[in-house]
Amino acid sequence: MPVFELGDASADPQQARQFYEAAFGRQNAQRSLRQIDPTQLPRRPEFQPQDLQGPDRPNLDKQQVERPRPQQIDPGTLQRQPIDPEVLQRPQIDPDLRQPEVRETDTAVVLRSGERLVEIDRRSGHVFLGDMSQLWDPSGLADGQIPDEDQARELAQRFAEQSEFLPRPDEYLEVRFSHMTETATSEDTGRPNKRVLNRQANYVARVRVDGQSFPVVGGGGDFQISVGPNGQIVGAQGGWREIEGVATRAEILPREAALEAVARRGNGVEYSGLDAELAYYAAPAFKEQAYLTPVWVVTGMVNVHGQESPLRPQIVAATEQFGPVWEQFPAPERDPDRLAPPAEGDEMEEREGGPQRQGFLEWLIPTAHAQSSWKECGTDWIGESQGLGGSSANRQGFIDGCRDENWSVNFDWGDEWAWESDFHAHDDSYIDSADLVFFTGHASPNGWTMNPPDDGGINFREVRGGRDLYGNQDLEWLIIAACGPLQSDHFQSNVNNAFDRWRDIFDGMHTFLGYGAVTFDNTEEGGRFMELTRNGWDVIDAWFRTAQEIQPSTNSWSPPNGPTIRVVAMYAHDGDDCPLNENIHGQGTVCADVTKPGQRRTMVWSGT
Repeated sequence: MPVFELGDASADPQQARQFYEAAFGRQNAQRSLRQIDPTQLPRRPEFQPQDLQGPDRPNLDKQQVERPRPQQIDPGTLQRQPIDPEVLQRPQIDPDLRQPEVRETDTAVVLRSGERLVEIDRRSGHVFLGDMSQLWDPSGLADGQIPDEDQARELAQRFAEQSEFLPRPDEYLEVRFSHMTETATSEDTGRPNKRVLNRQANYVARVRVDGQSFPVVGGGGDFQISVGPNGQIVGAQGGWREIEGVATRAEILPREAALEAVARRGNGVEYSGLDAELAYYAAPAFKEQAYLTPVWVVTGMVNVHGQESPLRPQIVAATEQFGPVWEQFPAPERDPDRLAPPAEGDEMEEREGGPQRQGFLEWLIPTAHAQSSWKECGTDWIGESQGLGGSSANRQGFIDGCRDENWSVNFDWGDEWAWESDFHAHDDSYIDSADLVFFTGHASPNGWTMNPPDDGGINFREVRGGRDLYGNQDLEWLIIAACGPLQSDHFQSNVNNAFDRWRDIFDGMHTFLGYGAVTFDNTEEGGRFMELTRNGWDVIDAWFRTAQEIQPSTNSWSPPNGPTIRVVAMYAHDGDDCPLNENIHGQGTVCADVTKPGQRRTMVWSGT
């Protein structure tokens, strides 16, 4: 099977200006929905199960691969509710769009005017374009009507053609329209409510080899165009590293070898339904890449401590010579003088055979670190002990980012030393002792897996109606980089309302960040999130961009875990939506803690 050599990435100010003008300039200002005849829109192609399968791949269980078929829309229905052309007219061009600022860095060409931004990454040529006052921000929603899905798709296609945003197909590359998603928001009012901010047309790259078509995973090769009020283009993300030619042909390792590589991981972990799909790996926008290589994508279920969760899909090199290698970073040595959390029936018993731990409140902070220690982060993570090859590097990127920002790292507990009690019985000394906490591992709509003492994971019932929960001490932001736990009936079937499960987790905490579907294991979320927030990105925007750059737009799961992947933020406020524009400490605005009574909760989500 061919391994492809990739060309050098390019980024220049003229290219950035081209995208900027196509989205925000005169031609986009004249665009309106009244120009679209719904009866002339192309029909959306029906999903075929083989689109998710590689060569010789046996049919997966329907529970994993079945994707809802697109709803057939009656064009007459679209015409029965005419859109007022006067509402759709925009000014020819805003004055602040005439002279956007251009800045070139070592890693990107950046063009900005107010909240409107275009970045082209020098490492990959990938584009990020956004009107950040509207893209993921419910408080900045402009007046005007949101196009329906077919109208938004047509407007996105026009932008793609005008700006040449999508790569041109060639001998090896094909680009397909995939599906429509949305960015939307809902308030925790006790009544169903949803407000759509924009609709997104998603496209995917596929690689053609010997008459077969293979999916692309890793983040590179996904494209998304967001259409907002009045048909404005409010966002576009994606890119493709051009294939120069075939570097070599390599023998593909058997599917069984990939399954065995995953099944060997873990101690006392039970796997079920393991299967593998052949794909090509294209790295995220912010990574350099010389070769496009074949990989196996392993999926299935994992049972840990009697709790069954989806396995974060594993990316395994499909050749011996090429492919991503996930470096392992074991948790650092523990101070032997630290006490373990109390075991059953003994308040002071130390745990034999493992590192000794104590709560952060008992630490003695050296004077040399006293000035920076008020900014604190921490991480718990589940890696190879439960079958996840990317978690240790994922958390390492987060820890490195904290230290580069001169934050104190209060705790870094991994695998068998990532205890459920850190989030529950002893949360004041661990999770709630830090401002920012990152967890990566397994999750489901009901919670995330950990290790004993107590039980093997955090369940929403453990935080329902309780007191002294997250934020009571210090925690502002909690990230769960896993397969959930924010699935919700706002955007998914076969699940209840995420507010009903998680509203009580807020006891001063500002924002709860996660996903609403099964997501791919990776090594990059923690580091990329910290890179963006350290450069001034708002916390929620940084998480949403991280997810869109790393995660695919779909998976092979049925609801509530797929097939559409969504990134989600739930936040608490007093009516001012402050967390929408909140920064980490030292980078800008940090909101005040809001507790009950008077606390309100809002959720915003977007397709990746």
